[in-house]
Amino acid sequence: MRAGHMGTCPTLRLSDILVLRNLAMSDQKGSVEMPSKRVFRLIALLTATFLLAPSFHHLLGQSSGPSSHRRWEFTTFGGTSVLGDHTFITPVQGGSQPESRQVELSYDSSYMFGIRVLQGLNESWATEFEYNFASQPMQFSGLMPDTPPLHLDHLVHRFNYDLVLFVVDPTKRLRPFVTGGAGISFFQVGGSSKSEAAALTGVALKDRWQFTFNWGGGVKYLLKDHWALRFDLRDMITEVPDYGFPSSALVVGSQFTPGFAPSGSMHGWQYSLGISYQWDGW
Repeated sequence: MRAGHMGTCPTLRLSDILVLRNLAMSDQKGSVEMPSKRVFRLIALLTATFLLAPSFHHLLGQSSGPSSHRRWEFTTFGGTSVLGDHTFITPVQGGSQPESRQVELSYDSSYMFGIRVLQGLNESWATEFEYNFASQPMQFSGLMPDTPPLHLDHLVHRFNYDLVLFVVDPTKRLRPFVTGGAGISFFQVGGSSKSEAAALTGVALKDRWQFTFNWGGGVKYLLKDHWALRFDLRDMITEVPDYGFPSSALVVGSQFTPGFAPSGSMHGWQYSLGISYQWDGW
């Protein structure tokens, strides 16, 4: 099937590009509520994407090939990752200290980049491998008495293998989809931050691997043959890493060694915009 006539497409203006860029980058540091404070941004970003898609199509030109999504797809994407704030009750052993402390762990919302490789199995189902990383500095509060919060440089690397279900066939230019799968996440503390933490707390922090379950959805828009624009929203679910802290604080004489006792799961919300190149085979 050949691409039909699209009519006159609006010209892509610099102001349009700046609006989309500002929407994608307007993440305020420390604002981590999801979805209550982010729903409007997500809707605005997705709406702007659809409004600008005809302009991108006009710039790329009409294709002489079939107007259809292809079997294979390679995507590069960028966006924002949100891990939120968490509070845990940590036991304290020894001395005259209270029996427990309230330790708070906060992650900054920050940028995220990644790649995806998708293989179509049939008109509805596909499998997909994804790698992404996010720079998400973190802060511990309440680790020790009468000490300021501990700020640490921190990266999160994620590797996922997912199953994708498209709700319309490949000949449709606009293809919504849902996805879910599993993988692993690597929570990495910066080297200089490990040294600073050891000097302050006496604890050697460690990087941690965590099993990950993820689910989400999105939409793809075919700009022209082989090229598509893609929007994704994902929830990455893991256990909270302990980063090498003991599960309880310890008091020996005047020496206080902090502890951290995380429990339960942590939701990592990610939303991204990407460009995809598609082909039928190797």
